[in-house]
Amino acid sequence: MANADLTRLLNEARVHLPGALDEGIRYTIFNALDEFFRTSEVWREDIDFDTTIVDLIYDIEPEEVTTSKIVRLIEVTNSSDISVYATMQTIGELELASIPTIVETLTATFVITVGDPISTTGVPVFPEWILAKYREAILSGVLGKMMMQPAKVYSNQTLAVYHLRRFEAAKSQGRVDVQRKNVRGAEAWQYPGGW
Repeated sequence: MANADLTRLLNEARVHLPGALDEGIRYTIFNALDEFFRTSEVWREDIDFDTTIVDLIYDIEPEEVTTSKIVRLIEVTNSSDISVYATMQTIGELELASIPTIVETLTATFVITVGDPISTTGVPVFPEWILAKYREAILSGVLGKMMMQPAKVYSNQTLAVYHLRRFEAAKSQGRVDVQRKNVRGAEAWQYPGGW
């Protein structure tokens, strides 16, 4: 993630939250990001894995950002882009419905969220494009959550409700963006791929 974008987000939060500690803002950024990613499902990752003719269960970990976490499984497809039935009862353990008859590479698509921050800034790592596209939404989530805290210099119930409503709307819009593949005015429904 770009440090300039992160610095800008922290500085904007500081302007709206006089007297707030940076540690508290960073903690709230983590919570807002986690909630945003889990609800909107905008951060997805395709992970390829090779099957064997003896295993049903495969351990999967995010590859793009090693500190990130898998939230849920979207789908598994083979090299012909045909769906393969699979489940994920335990996060990170993908289970196929039947033992493969041939060795092949499958692609699993997962919803991803932030993991515990390990950077020196104390803020989690995630792809740059997310902050570029959803900065206002994330900022509203941070401001709403911080302003909702009672008995703080920056507490403001009215503004908290305003920002949290904007955050909720942005999470919904993010989900729509994913369904429509970020194409303005596109339909979420498509004619089945096999036809």
